[in-house]
Formats: sequence, structure tokens, C-alpha cells
Amino acid sequence: MVSGASKERIVNTICNNCAQACGLEIHVAGDRVTRVNPIEGHVVQNTSGCPKAAPEALMEMIHSDKRLRKLLRRVNGELREITWEDALDFIAEKLHQLKEKNGARALTYQTGNAFLATESEKVARGFCDLYGTPNFSSVGSLCFYTRRFAHTVTLNHGAPIYAFPNW
Repeated sequence: MVSGASKERIVNTICNNCAQACGLEIHVAGDRVTRVNPIEGHVVQNTSGCPKAAPEALMEMIHSDKRLRKLLRRVNGELREITWEDALDFIAEKLHQLKEKNGARALTYQTGNAFLATESEKVARGFCDLYGTPNFSSVGSLCFYTRRFAHTVTLNHGAPIYAFPNW
């Protein structure tokens, strides 16, 4: 435990740096992460050899001085801080202009995360449906899940994708 007014607490979560979703035990004191450990006995536990979930890498990512901590918009070549309201208004206007000029199908939603069958995917697909574009794609639909599915079916090896307990 940390001495003083802020005691250390432990937060169990998963790593979201890839689709494996390894279990992580995050130690927090005040607003600082102090330690990261794998969750013992978690259904997915690949953190010991994974450079993405290495405690040092996660701590650096969380506490880096280079991490963006506010919304920025480039105006006349200069980055300026903006509010969430201004950012959302700007994005909404650009999306409206794109749709008016080129139609809804001009928008493609492509993500570098293979988040098929997750809440994030449902939100993204819902946005595409509301906007009117059928153009939704992710790396999961291009290579990850087809490779994983083929490997599982061919070799009868591998855990079912996202067959995790409800933590």
C-alpha cells in the first residue's frame, strides 16, 4: 500500500492492445498506475511474453510526457486546444458535407483493430447504419479472424474467439 492519503487499489481489467484480451491486474495509487501484473488464473494469460502488455511498456504508454491529454485541432498550420463540443461539431459538419456532395457510400469506416463481436463493433456498425454507408471493415474481416478460424478448424486447435467469462 502507498502511505499517505491515497491508498493503493487494484483494478482487474483486460489489455486492449490486441484481440487476445489478456487479464491484467492494475495497481493504482491516486491517479498513477504503480504496477501491472497478469491476473493469475485468467482465461487468457499471455502477458509474460507479450511486448504489448509488458508492465514497462504499459506504464510508459500511460504516463508518457508525449501522450496527448487534450483535444487538438490544426488551424492554419498550428495545433490549438478545442472543446469536445467544438470537435464533435466540426466532425459532424465534415460528415454532412461529404454526404451532401458524394452520398453516404463515400464514407468507409476502416479500423485497425479486429474488434468483431464486441460492443465497439456494434457502436461503429450502428454509426455506419445511421449514416447510410455499408462500408465497414476491420483487419479482423480482412485477415485475423479468417486465419484464426481456418487454423482452428483445420488443426482443431485454439480457444473459441471471445469465449470469456462475464467479468
